[in-house]
Amino acid sequence: MSFESRLRKETPRWVARGVISAEQAARIEELHPEREGMAGRRFLTVITGLGAVLCTVGVALIISANWDEIHRWVKIVTLVLLMVGAYGGGFWLKCGRGDFPRLGDALLMAGCGLFLLGIALVSQIFHLGGRAGDAVLVWIAGIAAVPFLTRARGAFLLLLLAAYSWLWIEATARDGWLVLDTVAYRSAELSLPFVLLCGSLVLYWTGSLWNESWRGFGRLQQAWPILVVCATVYAAGFTHKSWWHREHSLQMEPALILIGLAAVAGVLAAWRNWREWRMLSPWLLLAAIPALVAFGGFSGPDARMAESVLSWVTLVVLNVFMARAGLQWGEPWLVNVAMGFIALNIFTRYFDIFSSMLDQGLMFLVSGVMVLGVGWFLERKRRSLVGAIKREGAS
Repeated sequence: MSFESRLRKETPRWVARGVISAEQAARIEELHPEREGMAGRRFLTVITGLGAVLCTVGVALIISANWDEIHRWVKIVTLVLLMVGAYGGGFWLKCGRGDFPRLGDALLMAGCGLFLLGIALVSQIFHLGGRAGDAVLVWIAGIAAVPFLTRARGAFLLLLLAAYSWLWIEATARDGWLVLDTVAYRSAELSLPFVLLCGSLVLYWTGSLWNESWRGFGRLQQAWPILVVCATVYAAGFTHKSWWHREHSLQMEPALILIGLAAVAGVLAAWRNWREWRMLSPWLLLAAIPALVAFGGFSGPDARMAESVLSWVTLVVLNVFMARAGLQWGEPWLVNVAMGFIALNIFTRYFDIFSSMLDQGLMFLVSGVMVLGVGWFLERKRRSLVGAIKREGAS
């Protein structure tokens, strides 16, 4: 049962007991409108988004299957017409008529995807050379205005994915601007997670700078960085492994520039809304700092085990406060992500630490303790849920 549904169940009791007046109850319910059919709308959003992706891929496959038989200008004109049709149809359905916003979102997403196909098509036809990162930057510039003109969250999600694609390419390409390793062959083993972590912190904190009318975009901008931060801190727990190269580190000056950008974004977010910032941001920092040190290799190979252990512990702490923030903000996905990473972290470290101790019997002892502990925890949660259900039925 959602918070809004429970609220409408409780307000008549509050009015009957004289806690609030009927007018106050009505005003409270206005502040928290019933979100009926949210599951259906989410399903429709997923389906329309999937349809947009399939249409874009279908166009690409059709063109590639008949590549040699199609004149190059026919290819370009067809793609331009499809892109204009997707943008125009999406704008009309979402902003013109306004009665099919989900379908309009899907068409706008398809238009943004077709723009990327257009870049690739023109580059291939006219044999244009260049860096992949520059092509992604052109894509970002070409679609950046779409979500702001139409308030299309699907197009904004694609813009975020484009930004992460650029970070990934520039941190892994040999001539990438964000490859920071000190070794001659410029490995991306440390650069990629370091760049993704810094970029995610910048995106998360700048996501809190949106005005209230754009909070949907802000929440979306903060959701993906949280996932990436958890994933990179989890990856930092492996830096003690022998297969992780230990002989190199990151260049100090560009690494400090990225950390400085993240720090500036964090300060701006704290200045904008301190109450919201302190709910989760301190724990993001707590988890990010040992991960940044581990990926940077600034303390040398001898400290890698300690940095890995710190990453394990701080990830659990971060996930606990993510679950707390999710409950307080009414964001179930945040709770689910937190519990998922807690389970993943525990089981990974369990096999990481004890897999070499089979002959000593310690693994069996720890297994028994873990099974008993998990069983006790699940039974306790089961009783709590059963009691909550009974109380709901009695009321």
